[in-house]
Order: sequence, then C-alpha cells, then structure tokens
Amino acid sequence: MLEKVIFSLKIIAWTIVVIFLAFLVEWFYRKVLAHMQHRVGPKLAGKLGILQPIADFIKLMRKRQISPAGTDEFFVDFTAIFGLWLMIIPTMFLPIFGLEGFISFEGDAVLIIMLLAISSLVYIVTPYLFPSPYPTIGAGRRAELYLSYEIPMFLAFASAIFAAGSLRISEIIFAPTIIRNDIPTGILLVPALIVAILSSMSRLKKVPFDAPVAETEIAGGWEAELSGRRLAFFNLLTDVKLFVMGAIITTFFLGGPLGPMILISGLEWILAPVWYGFWFFLKTVVVIFIITAVSAATARFRIDQVLKIFWDRLLYLSVFQVILLILWWSL
Repeated sequence: MLEKVIFSLKIIAWTIVVIFLAFLVEWFYRKVLAHMQHRVGPKLAGKLGILQPIADFIKLMRKRQISPAGTDEFFVDFTAIFGLWLMIIPTMFLPIFGLEGFISFEGDAVLIIMLLAISSLVYIVTPYLFPSPYPTIGAGRRAELYLSYEIPMFLAFASAIFAAGSLRISEIIFAPTIIRNDIPTGILLVPALIVAILSSMSRLKKVPFDAPVAETEIAGGWEAELSGRRLAFFNLLTDVKLFVMGAIITTFFLGGPLGPMILISGLEWILAPVWYGFWFFLKTVVVIFIITAVSAATARFRIDQVLKIFWDRLLYLSVFQVILLILWWSL
C-alpha cells in the first residue's frame, strides 16, 4: 500500500515538473523566434520574461469563456484535459535521469508511438464539437496532415527500433552507438532524424506546416472558437507536446541521456542522475532550437504544398531509410 502511495506522489510531482518544463520550453521558443526575426520577445514578467508563459496561462484562465450556441461544452473540456494527459504519460517512459524511465517494460516504445498518434486525433475531433465553419475547415486540414506525416514519422521511429533490435526504450537509446561493418548507426539514422523533426513540426502546427491554423486564411482554423480556460489548456498542451517531441527525438536518435561518463568513485548514485539529466536536456534543447530556427526562417506553405512535401519527399526518404538499414544489416 505504501509503495502505491509513493508511486502516486511521484506521478503527481512529475506532472507538475513537466508542466513547468513546458512553460520554459514556450519561453525558449518565443525568445529564440523573436531574436531570429529581430524582435524582442517576452521581457516583462520575470527576468528576461521567463515568467511570461505562466502569466499568459493565468490570464487566459481568468478570462471569460465564450462558445457559440450548440457547442458540446463537456466534451470540449474533456478533450483539452485528455489531450494534456496523453502527452504527459509518454514522459514517464523516457530515460531522462538514468537508463530507464519511471516506467519501463518490453514494448514501451510502441506505447509511446501509439499515444502520439492518439493525441493528434484530439485536434481533429475537438473542432467538430463547435457549430462553426472555420474550426471544421481547420479540422479537415488537420486530418489531411495527419495522414501525410504519421506514416513517415512511424517509419522513422521504426528505423531506430529496427537498428536497436528492441522495442524497449532503455535499449533503443543505444542504437546510435552501435557500430557494424565500421559504420556507426547514428550516421545511418540521419535521414530518419530529418523526417522525425519535420513531421514533429507538422504535428505541432509550427510554421511552415501550420496550415490547420492559418489566421490569414481561415481565421485561426481549428482553434478559432477556443477562449478562456480552454484556450489556456490547449496552449499548454502544445507546449507540453513541443517538449515531449524534442525529448522523444532525443531518445530515439540522439542517445537519450548517454554522454561521456566521468564520475567520482563512491558518488555515482548522486552524480549519475544529474549527469544523465544534463545530457538529455541539452540534446532536447538542441532539437527544440532546430525546430524554432526552421520556423523562424520559413513562411507558411499552402496545404497542397505541405501534402506534397510529406507524400512526395519525406515518405520516400523514410522508405529509403528502412531499405538502407536492411542493406546495412545484411552486409
């Protein structure tokens, strides 16, 4: 009984930590994006504006919530909270402060990929709960994107799983370190890494793949009718997803928490979690920076251009990655 209580407290504490990290990620994204576009970015709330995401969240939570007549109020609130939990759960499997997460079992990589796929459905289902044309158009675009980026992303993650020869996250992190026929797997997985990053940007609705939002075309798209606490939770969901996608890419393609281990004898139990955590967060920040840089340097694509990129380019690249790994293993 005591073990269950302790485990529950760990889950609650980790949920709070993930939400705090999501606010930091939003601040980092907005700050870097602003500087790359010669703007200032958050600067008023806290030092360097680091508390601005929290202030924005509180502001939205206090605002009046307005919905058009005929809105399914209960299910809109449910999808916001449900989607947030779908993104927090995968973080419990990630090996952030060690070689395993809070939870680990054979096949946990499949569970993470499944949760990512289900979480995207929240953005497709929610707009249809509003009797308004703009969310419906945004949901249709989101569904088209979902079909286009989900297959290349799945093949990219499957490539890392295939290279590691395991469905367990704690073993997949060693995939980039495997050397066969004098060729490191980490180099061979570069195409899959590119596909994963671009697919993640589409999943996150980041420029240039933000066609489901497109304020100048469909007035905000799927989130046009969101306001108040609902908008606050969906914004938080996007921030958590940005952190989670960066962390998952780090886990599958960049070795997760692995780094040069230099520990003092007798203090491994203290220094190891800190050292692992340092490398994991450093790699995750680099991935988020790449996503931010691409967003800052590009303009929105039309929906047909986005679909062409994923179906005509990234799908072929992901298939090429799988064939390359098969040939590599057969040598």
